[in-house]
Amino acid sequence: MARKPEARKAQAGRLTVDDWVAAALELLAEGGVGAVKIERLCVRLGVTKGSFYWHFEDFQTFLTAVAERWGDDRDAIRGKFAELADLPPQERITAMMEALFDPSEWPLDRAVREWARTDDRVRERVARSDRWVGLQVRKALLEMGFPKDDAEIRAEALFYAGVGFIHAARDVPRDGRRRRARLIEILTT
Repeated sequence: MARKPEARKAQAGRLTVDDWVAAALELLAEGGVGAVKIERLCVRLGVTKGSFYWHFEDFQTFLTAVAERWGDDRDAIRGKFAELADLPPQERITAMMEALFDPSEWPLDRAVREWARTDDRVRERVARSDRWVGLQVRKALLEMGFPKDDAEIRAEALFYAGVGFIHAARDVPRDGRRRRARLIEILTT
């Protein structure tokens, strides 16, 4: 788990781009993109605005770096997916959903997806990450013998149902794993 930006600053004595972006992701998860303000970041990190402008040309450049980091972190899960290649397709889909379904990440995922509704650059970064996941689910469904059109529709339904679970739920349902397994069963049989 990543250290809090304050801990990195105290340890290193000087902030990095990574520290600024990590602090922005925390604010984003806490209050959406509207909560990400230079002043709030400076307070959180215990520095002045000059430090911000030392690292970033402007606020839009900074926000692009924040969106890219979210996407890069999400894309890092792909390595886990590669390890699943030898599993039977239905088990692979279940494992992929579990890998992407980390309740501690729900607030950030919700905030980024809401932000993507109003920012084309963020929308494209979210779509780029989502496309890869969708292709992997579709591939597994094709391996299960579904016709191409059915595999595409089922993959979309699984993906968007997963996103819907994240956006609709404020707490982790006690039977969440069972419900996800049932959804996968319904859409893969």
